[in-house]
Amino acid sequence: MAYQSISDDEFRAKVAPFAAGVRSFALTVFRLEDTHNRLPAADSPAMSELAEEHSYEGRGGWDHPIVDAHLIGSLTLRAAADSCRGVAGLFTLDEMPVYPQFVLARAALDAAVAAEWLNRTGIDVRERIKRALFEYTYSAIEFSELNLSEAGAKDLEKWREVPPAYGWEVSRERHRDVIDGAKRPNLGEGIARLAASGPESRVGDALFSRLSAVTHATWFGLDWAFTDTSRHGPAAGIATMHVGASLTTACVLFVYMTRALRAAADARTHLMGWNDSAWRTASDEAAALEQSCIAVAIPGLKAAAASR
Repeated sequence: MAYQSISDDEFRAKVAPFAAGVRSFALTVFRLEDTHNRLPAADSPAMSELAEEHSYEGRGGWDHPIVDAHLIGSLTLRAAADSCRGVAGLFTLDEMPVYPQFVLARAALDAAVAAEWLNRTGIDVRERIKRALFEYTYSAIEFSELNLSEAGAKDLEKWREVPPAYGWEVSRERHRDVIDGAKRPNLGEGIARLAASGPESRVGDALFSRLSAVTHATWFGLDWAFTDTSRHGPAAGIATMHVGASLTTACVLFVYMTRALRAAADARTHLMGWNDSAWRTASDEAAALEQSCIAVAIPGLKAAAASR
């Protein structure tokens, strides 16, 4: 396909309204806790769960499992929002990024999928505790495997004392402890779910694979930065390739990051009783932003596909 090479200033002007919208929404999500003084509403599902805290305190040496479950849900959502804000911020730099936005986008999607899972309403309090315990145990396993000190092994031992106290079975899967069936969703499936792409959609797997390929510096990922698709692949011969940021790929990232963050934050606002008019307005504006990004991304994707 014929491509148009423009200056960083021209590109920045084109991408600016989309990046500003993503950044604004990400900041709204990042500040949710502060906006509501970190307190769940009196009639919220979170407050109902906290009313049961006394019956779970101290089991297996875990003093405040429900408080901790709500806390880790909060931090994971903030991580997702912060990574989204970081992606948007890259497009305000003096020189446009080539690869960092893909790495940060993967982090944003990973955190958003986990945050929605941790904050999801419609699950009972025991399931929420299981999910939080999975996260703490997963973290402890990662720390322990570093073998930097005895603290890692002790932390893992502490968390592994909890499931028997609750009567929960633990299985092993890919070096992770599955807590009575509770484990993080597959990231590809989680992205598809949050993007409302349907149960048969492979968009989550495709996006995660491509972003991971950039993170691991493999060809499949690195060639995403080629702005000239007339010659493609390592077997195409010797050629001068144009590498740079693309408005199409930027808008693709913005769509999926915003959808995932919106779904994760929506779960949090329903759990905490913060689904007020201000949040609904912010969510609606984010949904409109997604449609604007789609309007830019789809023609670019079709043109790229036709040229290959």
